[in-house]
Amino acid sequence: MILNIRITNSNEEFIKYLLQDSNYHLLYEKRDRNTITRVMNFLNNIDLREPITVLERSFAYVEERETHQSFNFVTNLVIGEPRIYIYNTHPGEMYTASGLQSYGIDFGVRMASYILQDKLNRNGLSTIVEERSVPDFLRRYNLPFSRSYDATRRFVTSTLEEYKNLDLIIDLHRDALARNLSIVTIGEQTYARVMFVVNPKYAPNMDLAKRMDNKIRELYPGLSRGIYTRNTGSFNQDIHPNIILLELGGQHNTVSEVLNTIDALVEVIKEVL
Repeated sequence: MILNIRITNSNEEFIKYLLQDSNYHLLYEKRDRNTITRVMNFLNNIDLREPITVLERSFAYVEERETHQSFNFVTNLVIGEPRIYIYNTHPGEMYTASGLQSYGIDFGVRMASYILQDKLNRNGLSTIVEERSVPDFLRRYNLPFSRSYDATRRFVTSTLEEYKNLDLIIDLHRDALARNLSIVTIGEQTYARVMFVVNPKYAPNMDLAKRMDNKIRELYPGLSRGIYTRNTGSFNQDIHPNIILLELGGQHNTVSEVLNTIDALVEVIKEVL
């Protein structure tokens, strides 16, 4: 059976909701002692006449060789003509997500992309997230993992054919590095640090990365690890002058650290655009 129901207003809200018992520092007030009890209370009080209570996605997830239960709750809401496009060349890059695994949720760059989309949309910056699967593309054409950029190149090209006026295209990644290098405390908040990766031969892309990096340093000193230049590989940056590769945190960053950085990125993107 597939249940199509929404129990929260956004992807971020749902994640925070599940984490309330084990993450006291998140902003949601604990109303019950047990997360399952809270979820069931929501389910029992759904008003099917209200669109906001309906999940666009389902609880059930089916693969070729197995079926298992999962909260597959992400939504990809496009509002008007998008200005920003987010995709993940390496969608399997994950963060530390203690408290979510028991719900069948892997918190990685794909979920971070949807949450970033939520927040950009709310700030008047219409954003679309790529839903096509890089692993499926590689399997279909019998390509190795090293050819992942071939897959996203196809995705980016076709997206640009449909949306010709994109102001910003983000290939969102997660780096692999020691935890002490991936966090910074600014005020009372701890953030997952970010880094840009650019091939310097693509000057417009480098200029965009510099503008974003400078704005991050101005608004959130210490958040940026800078711009890493690589002379090999295009990272699809030859396709369009507004493509950047952004490393958001590392494998040891927590959900709350990633969410804090997403808030910062929204502010930065608003300023730059």
